Amino acid sequence: MTPNIWKYGERQKAGAMLVNWISDPRARDCQVSRSKLTAQDLESRGYTIRYTSKSLNSKYVEPLSQVGLPTEGEFYHHIDIEAPFATVGFVEPSLYDENVNGDPYFYNEYPGVRTWNHDTDEYQALLGTQIGKISASLVLGAFTRGTRRISRVVTWINDSLLYMRFDIELVR
Repeated sequence: MTPNIWKYGERQKAGAMLVNWISDPRARDCQVSRSKLTAQDLESRGYTIRYTSKSLNSKYVEPLSQVGLPTEGEFYHHIDIEAPFATVGFVEPSLYDENVNGDPYFYNEYPGVRTWNHDTDEYQALLGTQIGKISASLVLGAFTRGTRRISRVVTWINDSLLYMRFDIELVR
């Protein structure tokens, strides 16, 4: 798709720029540098971090299996990072809110898990949302550019809540 024609407008354009920054270590216009931020830094800035290890509740096994997350093993490890400010609105208004969530038939037509693969218009548009920009910035800040990528975005709705998973993989 030519840079002047974007199926999802500025949101897709922003996502495509992030894809370029992540994949091309030579892209000079990248505005996100490697981070030296630690958990202690976050806590000193008012974030609450909770680390828990526990057995996986049986009611979560099937939904997690459907989205490719591990469900076996002795413990399930989880880290919650709670921001000292409201994060409502990081996804909304978004591609989902504008093009999917407003459709009263969405839940019937698209039940379960949806996968948005790398190099698609929808993938780029999802990276252009607030939560997508945050996820891409985490990849840019955590890894040397060109060594990792967000290979796909997986979305699903559970109890009328939208969940998004950004799969990060090594570039080979």
